[in-house]
Amino acid sequence: MAGLMKLIIYILILSHLGLSVHAAEWSNTSVSYLTGQSYRNVNDTVDSYQILTLEHASAWRYGDNYFFTDISDFNSDNTQAYTEWSSRFSSHKILKKNYAHKYLEDVLLATQVNFTPGGSRVDLIGAGLDLKVPLFDFVQLNAYLRNNNDLSGSTYQLTLAWQARFTKTVNWKFSGFMDLAGSEGSGANKSNQNFLMQSQFTWVANKEFELGLEYLYWSNKYGIKDLDESVPQIIAKWNL
Repeated sequence: MAGLMKLIIYILILSHLGLSVHAAEWSNTSVSYLTGQSYRNVNDTVDSYQILTLEHASAWRYGDNYFFTDISDFNSDNTQAYTEWSSRFSSHKILKKNYAHKYLEDVLLATQVNFTPGGSRVDLIGAGLDLKVPLFDFVQLNAYLRNNNDLSGSTYQLTLAWQARFTKTVNWKFSGFMDLAGSEGSGANKSNQNFLMQSQFTWVANKEFELGLEYLYWSNKYGIKDLDESVPQIIAKWNL
């Protein structure tokens, strides 16, 4: 089951990328610098980190793509990289389905792969909803079947992502995401249910530069029971 699930996800993502690379309706790529204190490690020690994030989002005629790579503690010997890649297929675009509901814009097939170089990989497949919420540029809700290749069995993941802009005399942007992942594995090799939230509030200086704060909260970080993280971070973002 896990092998078939992985094969389906990879075929969908690769076909999506191959078709969309020259047909983007819009795209945005950015590089962010973040720094904060009180990051929790697996051994329950606390560190201060500097993080570089490469982020890309785009839409094309059959759906949308999103990925980011975090490079943590990049100025030390303990540098770590983590990547998530998501491709979604739109029923509105592919099937010409129009949703007349007041709060529903689209229903999508959602796929995602999370990985660290030379480390663990998580495959996800499920359904996504694009919601119409007043004042927000977008609100997305995805429900996945989640399979961590290092653990037995599979579980669920719910992901909510959003963005809103506020323009008075100054331009502001509020964006972020939440992940709720169920427990997976068994015995000593078990990941507990965990909740991750990252929200940003930034001043948009111009099309190229943003500056603000990001708040990170992670309950049962890495699925480790009672390893909780709460970190305010300074963020500077360059849109390329």
